[in-house]
Amino acid sequence: MDYNKEIHNSCFSFLSDFAAKQLFTHLVLQEFEVGDDLSSVFCFVVAGELDVRCKDTGSKIYRSHLLARIAAGSFVGEGILLGDNSSFFEVVGVREGSVVTMTRDAFEQYLQVDNANGILLLKNILSIVHKRLGYVSARLVHVL
Repeated sequence: MDYNKEIHNSCFSFLSDFAAKQLFTHLVLQEFEVGDDLSSVFCFVVAGELDVRCKDTGSKIYRSHLLARIAAGSFVGEGILLGDNSSFFEVVGVREGSVVTMTRDAFEQYLQVDNANGILLLKNILSIVHKRLGYVSARLVHVL
């Protein structure tokens, strides 16, 4: 996709303009509707909202449990970048919008072109995942 300053600032502000321009050549801007499944890609939400659900496959009747609602400026599907094609989670549009997506193959290509900023992207993702886990742990303490 072509470089977009607004998306750069809202999703990738930790990257320089030059690094973001390189990254954007490996990204795809995708519109989504309510009910669309985005489980197979890593994505930064530009507009709209996504629900992340954990599938409950232990019962005969399919049920899923809401884990998080992801809004503009945040991401979901980071496991895809690491090769985790898990079917335990589903990511579904709940308010139409757009996302910037990246597949595992595109991420590997990006690492070959700009390894240092690819690592910076991963460090930023890990930092946010760490904060999310801390928040979830704090909530669990109150539940238990």
